[in-house]
Amino acid sequence: MGLLQELNEQRWQPPRSDDKELLDWLDVLAQMVPDHTYWINRGISVDVLRRLEGGLHPPAMQSKMTGRYLFPIREHRGAGRIVGWTGRLVSDASFGPKHKHLVRVSRVVYPLHVTREPILRARKAVIVEGKGDELAVMTGGIDYVIDLLGLHVNSHLLGFLIGANLDEVVISTNNDTLGK
Repeated sequence: MGLLQELNEQRWQPPRSDDKELLDWLDVLAQMVPDHTYWINRGISVDVLRRLEGGLHPPAMQSKMTGRYLFPIREHRGAGRIVGWTGRLVSDASFGPKHKHLVRVSRVVYPLHVTREPILRARKAVIVEGKGDELAVMTGGIDYVIDLLGLHVNSHLLGFLIGANLDEVVISTNNDTLGK
């Protein structure tokens, strides 16, 4: 069986999390603080942040994502339910990695729940390394973007790209150790 046939025959399953905390995060979306200052100061459009449902982690809640600007990760097929979270550290008082994901990144194509139609309409995709790149590209008016969440290429992404039969795919990574 060839790669194309294998990827097309894979049955997509929504990502699952063994992390009980993820199940409690539905409340977080409703309680996130709509303070977009961090990203606005970096030239990102408020409209893009709102379309991706971004906001600050609720200060009263303590979790692995405290001190981060969050975006829900929604399944790109089906009902669009929340299957995970991605967050960028924005608070000097918090510790940990700059970017954190509460999802199995090998099971998602992000933010395809928002960018699927623009990708199919344009017949092209711009694939970027991370959140800041994704937001900057979308702010620049390019909605046919996919964020690798730190260079996580998976069979779901490859299956989507092959199945979409796009005319053009641009891959843009940062010129740093991770992106080389």
